[in-house]
Parts: sequence; C-alpha cells; structure tokens
Amino acid sequence: MANSILNTDNVEEILSITQTLLKTSLEWVEPECFHFEISVGATFGFVSSNGHRCMLKVFGPDCIESDLVSRTRFQNWINRQGYTCPSVLMTPHWHNDMLFVVEEYLDSGRRANGHDLPDRKLMAHQLSALVELGRGYPLQDEIPTETLAPVPNSPWPKPHNILFDFELTKKGAEWIDEVGEHYRPILDQMNGETVIGHMDWGAKHCRIKNNTISAVYDWDSVARTAETKVVGSAAANFTTTWYVECDNRPDVPEMISFITEYQHVRTRPFTASECQEITASIYYAAAYGARCEYAGDQGQANANTETREFLKMLISVDLDELLKQQMQNICFSR
Repeated sequence: MANSILNTDNVEEILSITQTLLKTSLEWVEPECFHFEISVGATFGFVSSNGHRCMLKVFGPDCIESDLVSRTRFQNWINRQGYTCPSVLMTPHWHNDMLFVVEEYLDSGRRANGHDLPDRKLMAHQLSALVELGRGYPLQDEIPTETLAPVPNSPWPKPHNILFDFELTKKGAEWIDEVGEHYRPILDQMNGETVIGHMDWGAKHCRIKNNTISAVYDWDSVARTAETKVVGSAAANFTTTWYVECDNRPDVPEMISFITEYQHVRTRPFTASECQEITASIYYAAAYGARCEYAGDQGQANANTETREFLKMLISVDLDELLKQQMQNICFSR
C-alpha cells in the first residue's frame, strides 16, 4: 500500500522523502519522525530540533489537488472561528509526484469512544456545530460534493483503498450489492438541506478533554451534500476506531441516540421524509463498509465479518420506523 502513495515501501527511503518534504516546506533541519500511519493516505508526525511538531499528510494518486485546496481552505476558516481542528501550516504542494499538506500536530486529550454515552453526545453535538458553522462559510460552491469518485453503472464509488477490488470480488457479494443498488438512487435524489459536513465522522478522528471535543481530524473528508446524508453516514460510523478496544459498529439504540443528540442542538426537528433519507444513508454506508470488508478478506482464513454482521442486523429491523417514532417523541416533548 505504501508503494501506491509514496512510490516505495522501503522505510529508509520513506523517511528520507518525508524529511525532504519538511526541509523544503518548513525549512526544518533533520526533523525526527515519531508517528506514522497509512490508509487512504500516509500521515507522519514530526518534531523539529527546537521542539515544534507537525503532521505531514501525503495523499494517494486519486486525490484531486483543487478539491484538497478547497478543503484545506475550509479547514483553516473553521479553525479561525474557534473550531477544534488542526490549522494548516502548508497548503497542498507537489513534490516528486506526491501531493502533501502540513498541519499543526494537535493531540490534546484522550481518544473518543462512541459507545460511551457522554462521548457520543459530545460527538453528535460537535458534528451539529460543524454543520451550523459551515452555513456561514463564504465559499460554499467550491467545496466538493463527493469524497469518493462515482463509478458509472455501479452502486458503489471507486473504493477508497487500493486493497479493495470490487470487480474481482463480485461472487458472493451479490446480497451486499443489492442493498447498494436499492439505496443509491435515494442518495442521488435527496431533498435534505445542502450543508458542509464531515463524511468520515468517527471516534477514530476525535479526541476529548475536559468534557469537550479537543480535536477533530481527517478534513479531506469534507463534502457539500445533504444534511441527512451527513447525519446518516455518521450514525453508521461514529463508533469506528482502532485506538480504543471496542466494537467498531454501533447497535440500533446507539444510532438512534446519536441522531437524537444531533437533533437536540439542531435548529429544527427532522421531518418524516428527512428520517427516510437518514436511514437510507445509514443502510448505504453500512453496505459500502460491508462491501469493502468482503473485498479485503479474500483468501483470509479468519476474516473479520463485523461490518457484514452489522448490515445483516440492519436489514432485520425497520430502522426507518424506529427513527420516525423517536423524532416524534422529541417533537412532543419540546
């Protein structure tokens, strides 16, 4: 996977490449790497000789420079408004066919756990605050409307990771594809208010300190889309983390709780049609995750089936009716 982003999987070469990037962009001398992760892109934590820290992010070949510029501009704007996200120290630049960004290294607080009610409330409220703040952003039209490129004649976008090949793993995934085929047209015709939202909202991207969200990451996942899609995607994924030992998927009461908490700080309650759009987004997000999981476990003896089990559970319940009942209860209690 490192080869697809950094053109090498040699550790010494990777260190040399990233140090050169920082020497070029920030004029740091022999910066020391203390953190490394790789997924859709590669992230590195560096410290300079005088103790300054930064996060260097190198993006994969599918990243569009103009989209990244728009997203980092939005990120810096909300940072100036006081929102808890890292500031961008170096806007998108190219170096040897690699697109990179340098951010403030922001790691104050502990990792979030969406299964814990206090954390879940904070995460839901923080997402709602982001959507509300984004309404005042002066450059709305430049924010991309998708985070993943659509694929013609397919219910799925281009997978976010090179490890997932949907074409080669069709056999056995038909039941997942049927879910995507059912809900994709609904997502394409949503009537919910268009907002700027974070489309990978999860515990893995949130830190908490003193009962507040102290950091939110992954701002290349910002998109301008229906609020109902933002909320539904978050409701399906807010428990996802590999930093805390817990299930990566929520149960139905936890999802209802997350949406309820989001609505508590929203300017108006969700309507019945908006609830339908939220549930469609939940099912689609779960199905996309299940499809990636299936594509990624080919040939593995002890494959992780957590997301597929999550999707099967969702199929077995009438989530739309449960959500509408909960929203009605909130309206009556106001």
